[in-house]
Amino acid sequence: MEIALALLDEAKACGVRHACVTCDADYGDNPHFLNRLEQRGERHVVAVRADFSIILGRGPQSPPAFEPG
Repeated sequence: MEIALALLDEAKACGVRHACVTCDADYGDNPHFLNRLEQRGERHVVAVRADFSIILGRGPQSPPAFEPG
C-alpha cells in the first residue's frame, strides 16, 4: 500500500495527469488505502470482494468510513 501511494505522489509531483486511480480487490478491500485516497482527494474505482461491506455515517462515535466485511 505504501509503495502504491508513494508512486501516486511521485507521479503527481512529476506532473503526470490522471483522471482516477483504479485497483484490484487487494487494494480495494483495504480501508487504510481507500481512506488515504480520500485524504488526497483522488477519484478512484476499485474492485472489491463479494463480501466487502461499508458503514456509512460520520460522527464522534462513528467507525471509519470504510470497513471490510
